[in-house]
Amino acid sequence: MKFNFSVLMLALLIATVHGASTPGKAAPRCPGAFEPAQLTVTPNFGTIRYRTGNTRLDLQRMASRHAGRALPGNWYPLGMTQTETIIRAQAEFIIQPLQSGGACAYPSSVTVEVGYQEFSIWIDRRYRQGSCEYQAILDHEHDHVNIYRNQLRLHIDDIHRRVAQVIRRQRPVYAASNEIAVERAKRQLFSRILPLSRGLQRAADRANHKIDTPSSYQAIHDLCRNW
Repeated sequence: MKFNFSVLMLALLIATVHGASTPGKAAPRCPGAFEPAQLTVTPNFGTIRYRTGNTRLDLQRMASRHAGRALPGNWYPLGMTQTETIIRAQAEFIIQPLQSGGACAYPSSVTVEVGYQEFSIWIDRRYRQGSCEYQAILDHEHDHVNIYRNQLRLHIDDIHRRVAQVIRRQRPVYAASNEIAVERAKRQLFSRILPLSRGLQRAADRANHKIDTPSSYQAIHDLCRNW
């Protein structure tokens, strides 16, 4: 009756990286590199887009495609919810020239956005807005959206803590030029931040599966008569 799917996307949006060379006499030990970077972690609870123009066959094809296998012949999705878990990071870096030549780079500020950009809710077009069946499907899909958002609320502090750990463990990166030093520092930092949304994704999947059960489907079916 119902198929809920979500796709994990680790999306990286990098703002312009500001490399501010420190004037004056260069130091070989990358001074200031161990001062903590400013950190901001922001949840994105996502907007909802409603899609009500698809047939039951359309929904069945979409569900089969995302499930990666054919669905049983008596399986008919009436509604679906799709979202993508995103984590986006931006950072500014300080570059220090070295007496021995080259430069070192380290982050001075990091901003992370995590959550969901958008939720797409599909409802079989045979059920018109205002009908009992439409509202029953819609309520169930809204339950999925609320689960995703609640899991984000539960995990945002842990993600903040983990990002802070990554920043504290980040060591200055040394290279032959400013550009190479920043690029390597950026790659090192973001490669450790991007996987941090996976725990949120797994928790949301587990919580969503708990309401996609035969008993919950039967309870929804019992609410209306014109299925």
